[in-house]
Amino acid sequence: MNTISDTVKAYNALPRPPLAPSGMVPNHCQWHFDLRYIALEPPSHVLFLVQLESSFVHSEHLPLTPTASNIESGITQE
Repeated sequence: MNTISDTVKAYNALPRPPLAPSGMVPNHCQWHFDLRYIALEPPSHVLFLVQLESSFVHSEHLPLTPTASNIESGITQE
């Protein structure tokens, strides 16, 4: 059985390009992320990613209802 620690180690071991998506800093810099439930209409989750060294910011709306596309991507409703 995988623990959260095992999952984090497996994720951190994934190969990655030498530069971050911005092309401004090495890709070994820290990424910070947060997942929040937004109770506005329509209600949803928002994924927010930031890398402070490059000022790279990305946010994404995650649907609450399962569809063929988000089930295939691993996004599921619990």
